[in-house]
Amino acid sequence: AKLITEVVTAAATQVVAASTPISAVKPKILKIAAAPTISTKRRKGVTREETKKEDEEIIKSINKTPVQKAAKRRKLSEEAQEADDLKKRL
Repeated sequence: AKLITEVVTAAATQVVAASTPISAVKPKILKIAAAPTISTKRRKGVTREETKKEDEEIIKSINKTPVQKAAKRRKLSEEAQEADDLKKRL
């Protein structure tokens, strides 16, 4: 029991020493910028119809069929192969 009271009194003296304010340090103020919203787009001249059209185009590109994507990949690979052949000839 004697040991516990000594620890408590030692902790009490440390708390008193730690509770003194330090005035040399200035608190930093963080400024957080708000994310742009749809209303800012309207101010820039973008209408709801234009945003809907953009959304529809994005959805169309996502919904392309795998056959269309494969055909596009084949076409691009053929063009790349032709470009490589031209480089070899020159």
